[in-house]
Order: sequence, then structure tokens, then C-alpha cells
Amino acid sequence: MPARFVGSNQEVQMAAAGGAMNFPRRTGQIEGPGTETSDDIPAMLSDGEFVMTAKAVKGAGNGSREQGFRKMYDIMRSFEGGAVA
Repeated sequence: MPARFVGSNQEVQMAAAGGAMNFPRRTGQIEGPGTETSDDIPAMLSDGEFVMTAKAVKGAGNGSREQGFRKMYDIMRSFEGGAVA
């Protein structure tokens, strides 16, 4: 089940203006307001992390975001030396 971004419009506007915002830890696929290219969901990333576009995820899954999500996680785990599902 994808993590769902939950935040009021006021919280999002405050964060966009550089204000503080509570970011609960999320992993995996994220769903929330906007479109696949609107950049409406704020993200907190660590140095060296990389985010894939929704189009790339769907492409990896032959049009399925869920299948693309799983495939990309398998790739990530293999590069990290972990078990692949």
C-alpha cells in the first residue's frame, strides 16, 4: 500500500515558503495531491539519494506503477547487497 502524503494546504504553502513542516518518515511509493509531474508533494532527502519520476516507474512496470515500484525496489536492493524479492 503506498504511503499517502497528508498535509493541509496551509502546511504545504508554509513549507514551500521555507517554513518548518512535520515530515513523517515514508518509504516506498508516495501518493498525494497533484499530478505525476506537478511537484506538489514536498520531500526530505538525504545527501546522495535520488528520486525517480512517475513516468520512469510506470515504464519499469510496463505501464503499471505498482509493478514498476516493485521492480525498482528489487534493483535498489540488489545494488545495496540485500535480498531481492
